[in-house]
Amino acid sequence: MLGRKKYTKLNIEDQVLEEVSKEMNAHDTFETVHVGVNIDGTEEETDPYFNGLGPLRKGCIECAGCMVGCRENAKNTLDRNYLWFAEKMGLKILPETKAEKISFIDNLYYVETRNVTSFFSRGKETFSAKGIVVASGALGTMELLLKQKYKFTTLSSLSDKLGYELRTNAETLCAVSGAFEKLNNGLAITSVFSPDPHTHVEIVKYPDKSNAMKWFFGLSVGGADSSFKRTCMLSLKTLTHPWQLLKTLFNFKWSTRMVIFLVMQTTDNAMKMVWGKSILGSKMKIDNSGNKKVPAFIPVGQEVMERYARKVTGIPQNILLEVFFNRPTTAHILGGCPMSDTIETGVVDKNLKVHGFPDFYITDGSVIQGNIGVNPSLTITAMAEYCMSKIPQKAEADSNDISKQLILLENEWKKKRSG
Repeated sequence: MLGRKKYTKLNIEDQVLEEVSKEMNAHDTFETVHVGVNIDGTEEETDPYFNGLGPLRKGCIECAGCMVGCRENAKNTLDRNYLWFAEKMGLKILPETKAEKISFIDNLYYVETRNVTSFFSRGKETFSAKGIVVASGALGTMELLLKQKYKFTTLSSLSDKLGYELRTNAETLCAVSGAFEKLNNGLAITSVFSPDPHTHVEIVKYPDKSNAMKWFFGLSVGGADSSFKRTCMLSLKTLTHPWQLLKTLFNFKWSTRMVIFLVMQTTDNAMKMVWGKSILGSKMKIDNSGNKKVPAFIPVGQEVMERYARKVTGIPQNILLEVFFNRPTTAHILGGCPMSDTIETGVVDKNLKVHGFPDFYITDGSVIQGNIGVNPSLTITAMAEYCMSKIPQKAEADSNDISKQLILLENEWKKKRSG
């Protein structure tokens, strides 16, 4: 369903990363990545994944625009695989509709929604169901469920462990900009290596003129045990290297000659998401205290960045939030709904069913139980499919023509894999 295929081309930015892996005695871990992109297609529209049952796609033109949204219809996204087939089998999708309040009364769930593009009450609607699935991503699920437990108290019996074990995939982001030549070739992510047994480093690219993230970065500074020290170090570096700062601020081709390093680890650290009060009312807040505090600086990732910068005569950069506030940055927020045998120790059971509620499931990144140190999309997909496999299929589904076609297609895939 994800259409994963190994990207084999080595662009200049990948070759430099490979050189860094050799310097750090980790060349055996360097490899190109698997991608959910139609990399073998052409301009002719075809269905490369589902034997004619899926939507038409074009081939990838390798513009590095995967992260900001594929404009060429080559990326295998949710609306082009699972949701495409779900609609064919009768699913009704309600765009611009946000779930606000969930109640459980007389064995029925009532979900109050509002239209996010409407400023008036006519955009509100309530649905009822015997069972529900929440899959809003870790942050969306946390906000929705914490509201029900603490603000509306409609689901006050949700586990008190809701919001615990919130994880960042143990990540930091850093960058090298102003390189001697174009570095945003190919796809957005093309190669990775492991400088040590606990760390993966991927290079991430953006298409030409996608410079918005430039304003999140400042000059790089080494690690310190407090944000005050790192801020002082950054101030000193800014004064002693003003040309580097000006070069980053007035670089209108920042994304063209830049790579971001996504540094991911499997170390066991975690935060907590809590529901607290503020001047503007109640909202969720992150608590990054305790003995498993998530760090905002990973030394081995910094070393990779600095080695890379020297090879491309670029400027190493760090996220300013990490420097000024000692706050970690992540592209893959995970956890918040711990898995357990009891409601006292977690939110969901081993089948992702919410403790204390019938037919209530959570199937997104919030149920991931640890820092997996890699892109979590395949893990989330596998866990969601596992959860759905535990729900009995309706008998009338067998009479659905598209369902039969999908079953035949799945059998064909299984034969190809086993053969």
